Order: sequence, then C-alpha cells, then structure tokens
Amino acid sequence: MIRTAVLLSLVACSADPPVERAPPTQPPSVTPASSLPEPADVPFAVAGVANGAYAPQVIGTDARDDSAFALSEFLGDSRIHPTKAAIVSFSASWCGPCRASLPQLAELKEQHGEELLVLIVSIDDGEAGLRAEVRAVQEAGLDAPIILADEALQRAWLGDTRNIPHLFIVNQVGEVLVQDRGYGSNVQRVLPRQLGYALSHPEYVERD
Repeated sequence: MIRTAVLLSLVACSADPPVERAPPTQPPSVTPASSLPEPADVPFAVAGVANGAYAPQVIGTDARDDSAFALSEFLGDSRIHPTKAAIVSFSASWCGPCRASLPQLAELKEQHGEELLVLIVSIDDGEAGLRAEVRAVQEAGLDAPIILADEALQRAWLGDTRNIPHLFIVNQVGEVLVQDRGYGSNVQRVLPRQLGYALSHPEYVERD
C-alpha cells in the first residue's frame, strides 16, 4: 500500500511538471489520410504530435515474442484487426509512474478486449532495460505489444518533451484525440472516460 502511494505520488519521470494536454482550440491542418504517416514524414514539433493529428506509424518487433508489429494493422484505413481505439503508452522500465499505470491499462484491456489496443513503446536503453519492461508488463497481467522506440519514433511522437509515461488515446481512424503526460490520481480518474470517447468516435473528430 505504501509503495503504491509513493508510485502514484511520482506522477512523471522528468524534471518538467506533469501536464494533461487537452485538445487544442485550433486543430492542426490535417487531411484524412489513407494510412498512418511515417515518423520521418512527421514535421518536428517541440511538444510532439498534437491532438487532432494522425498518429505516426509504429513498426517494430514485439519484444514479448519477436513477432512483427505495425500500428497500421490496428488503426487507419489499412487496419486488419477489429480495433476501435488504442492507448499508446511511451514508457521505460526505470520509471515508477510508468509501472504504476500498468494495472489500470490491464483492466481497460480486459474490459474492452479486441476493441482496444494497448501498445507499450519503450524508450529504454539496451536489451536489459527492454527485458525489464517486458517483465513489468507481464507481471501486471497486461496483454500489450512492446516496441523499442528509436530516436526517430520518439521525436515524431514526443518531440523534445520526454515526460513519461506519456499516454496517447487514438481512435479507429488513427486520430490522436487526447494525451496524458505522467500518471497519478487525476489521469487514473479521467482515462476510462477519455477511452470511452475514443471508442464512441471512430471517425475523424472535427474541432471548432
């Protein structure tokens, strides 16, 4: 109990204060895409990908079983799975708040089954850290692919803002609807509601 309270009090692994980012009042200019943009094609932004933009493609090897993974198989026009929404969590094995988020992600995945993809994108350095991340995810009972992020992927999604955990809630077409940086009682409270909105809004959400 004490350990959990300590983890939840440390809401983000960064020197920056944790921020929950709401949708911008003026969305970025986007054109509905037939596929998710490649990380190298995403214009660099200091704060990373904005709400209302399309999620950058994630391609890699699932560290759990060395199988191939592509986010576009779950989201966007080329999807082949019955996914309706995704939570993409940038994380690391050394980050206490990241580990604290895993049980809730496991609960949400169990609740929504194949309609929800939970993707763990690890920013660990080296094989030892990645293996530790795999153990933490499995110990939490979370069924989620684990992809090791290279620098291009981190820059496309996170920009220069590397607070973790950084959770992106993405709908079926691949639009980033909302994102949470850090993990504590506030994110724990709002995350199911954010996910519910994504599940009920599979098409591109126009913003005023």
